[in-house]
Amino acid sequence: MLKIMRLSYMRKYLLLIFPIAFIIHACSTAEVKGPSFNESVHIVPGDSYEECVELVPNQLMHYSFTSSDKVNFNVHYHTAESILYPVNEKNITSWKGSMSPDDFEYYSKDQEFFCMMWDNLNTETVDITFNYYVETK
Repeated sequence: MLKIMRLSYMRKYLLLIFPIAFIIHACSTAEVKGPSFNESVHIVPGDSYEECVELVPNQLMHYSFTSSDKVNFNVHYHTAESILYPVNEKNITSWKGSMSPDDFEYYSKDQEFFCMMWDNLNTETVDITFNYYVETK
């Protein structure tokens, strides 16, 4: 009988503690990490796809992608005078990185959007799967 009571007491304890621990973990994670975006797109031959993300100082964007065939990939942003390319890779099928406006001397406070762009130079449609999230430093 004692063992059954311990098990019953332990179940009540676990049923109380697990939800509290989950809520605490979820709240602490939500403060640091923004929403995660996962998407799959099809790019027809000769076309491009662009995904732009608002990114301001003290934020860090983590991103990655895979593709079914080689693509040209860049991360760029526009200034008053030009387009700048912190990342510009050719003929790749995957990439992973992170970036922050704090890393660039030429970042302008008016510039808030960084754009990831994929170019399909193949004769067949390319499938891209990518994800990214933004966190506060």
